[in-house]
Amino acid sequence: MWNVLKIVAGWGHGCWQAGLLLPAAATFFALLLMCLLVRRRFAARARTWTAQLASEVARREAAEAANQTKADFLGYMSHQIRIPLNAIIGFTELALETPLNTQLRDYLGTVRTSADWLYHVANDVLEFARIEAGTLKLEQADFSLADCVRSTVNIVRAEADARHLALKHRVDEKIPALLRGDAGRLRQILFNLVENAVKYTTSGSVIVTAQVLRISPSSVTVQFKVADTGIGMSEGKQKALFEPLAHGSSVDTKWKSSAFGLGISQRLVGMMGGTIEAQSMLGAGTTVHFDVSFEMAPMTAVAAAGSHPVHVNGTANGAAELQSLHSFSGILLAGCQPAAGCQPAPQHDGS
Repeated sequence: MWNVLKIVAGWGHGCWQAGLLLPAAATFFALLLMCLLVRRRFAARARTWTAQLASEVARREAAEAANQTKADFLGYMSHQIRIPLNAIIGFTELALETPLNTQLRDYLGTVRTSADWLYHVANDVLEFARIEAGTLKLEQADFSLADCVRSTVNIVRAEADARHLALKHRVDEKIPALLRGDAGRLRQILFNLVENAVKYTTSGSVIVTAQVLRISPSSVTVQFKVADTGIGMSEGKQKALFEPLAHGSSVDTKWKSSAFGLGISQRLVGMMGGTIEAQSMLGAGTTVHFDVSFEMAPMTAVAAAGSHPVHVNGTANGAAELQSLHSFSGILLAGCQPAAGCQPAPQHDGS
């Protein structure tokens, strides 16, 4: 504004020298008034913008404080709930080891199952609160994806065997031996999906696969699939499948007990930069798949880890089993026969 006034003052001086003092003075005061009005208007807008910014910052800080308070409260409550639950579970186990009639054993078995589920819900509530509050951080460490998938599937294998289900897993041989990422959170996602699939499959199979989508010298994108032959669901009920706090009848009641686990899985996949989707048909099973990218582990770590031998049904490098596995995985051997001295790449299977 002062530069404008200087220009006007110079113009006025020229007008004075030319004998046009009165018109120059009028023009000068008009421009001065205009500059003052513009400055006042901009000052008012600046105050408004500053107030809006301060209000937005205050709202954001209040929301963050509320989320933190909620996470702290839920963490405290979850801890307080789990303390007596540990005693209930422990003493129920001790009671089940004593001589009991059939009725009492059934009662105590129901108590044990309910306590286990309540413990699981308490953990899910705490985990969900940490995610919502933004306090959950992902770790970055070297791990074997094949071992991660196998160990997770083995946790649920006893339940699958009790339900007479075929629980299998397959890992693409193109996946490097070691990757860098959060193996614990990956196990959590897989466990939620596999446990859910086994729980709602009365007959048939549950198959877990890990397949390479994209690979580069620095990273690899893996697609995980959990496919079951369970009850399935209609297309309309799939929209709220991953919403942990969904109300109403949008999700079948058989799936509501797993809502927290599926919601946590969706958010963990999102934190890893991936997406998760489900395809299902009522009475024809469900397939849930998600894509996650991992960094390549340093070559020194890969060399130290060594290679993984092929194990199929407990037999290392069996020709018949290997051919069956590759056919089952949809991988063609392209004329490669073990008898001809061709060594197949490592393949991990949980048949």
